[in-house]
Amino acid sequence: PAKTLLEHSLYTYRRLEEFLNRDAKRLLGNIDYFNIPILKLSAFLHDIGKLYTKRYINEKEFHFYNHEIIGAKIAKDIVKEKLSFSNINAKYVEILVANHMRPYLFTKIGKLSDHAIYRFVRDSEGHPEDVITLSIADALSTNSKIDKLLYVASQVNDYIEKNSKNKIEALLNGKEIMELLSISPSKVIGEIKEQLIKEQINGFITSKEEAKHFVLKKFGNLHNELE
Repeated sequence: PAKTLLEHSLYTYRRLEEFLNRDAKRLLGNIDYFNIPILKLSAFLHDIGKLYTKRYINEKEFHFYNHEIIGAKIAKDIVKEKLSFSNINAKYVEILVANHMRPYLFTKIGKLSDHAIYRFVRDSEGHPEDVITLSIADALSTNSKIDKLLYVASQVNDYIEKNSKNKIEALLNGKEIMELLSISPSKVIGEIKEQLIKEQINGFITSKEEAKHFVLKKFGNLHNELE
């Protein structure tokens, strides 16, 4: 087990890489390829709030109440101000750090209500699978079992599927995406459309203009990367 916060952060990062390479797709379904680098950064920063929230109960016991809330603000500031990442990436890190404890809390409940899952999906702002993936890596870093977390993941996935039975089409088609980003046909188009559909299902994109704005913000540099 880790003896310091830095060791734990590094262990979580390593366990995340191992999980993504070995089990994530099989156990959780589709993992967003474009978010993996920033997901790894979130794993490294997920407990940074513990530096500022450690409080002793007695000489031997202590707690880190609300470390995820404090840490989310600190992590966002690091990503945006210190590393000069985009607002979207900074917000993504903030969301993951702020919510990474919630799947643990869900494991104590067992069967989740639709309302509880709805609130989690809403607060994850389109990234519930990523939050759960981070929680799994966190658990693996302390050699904890993840079966209950996987059960949480299955319930969340079932909820999302149940609420998207009426097939939702991406607000932008392949041709529109290619023209918008000045890229040629490739499997990346399908990935982008899946991201759009996720955002639409969760209510964050409701118009063609919002879809264009999202694609340009998140994938605007794709043309240079694919050259």
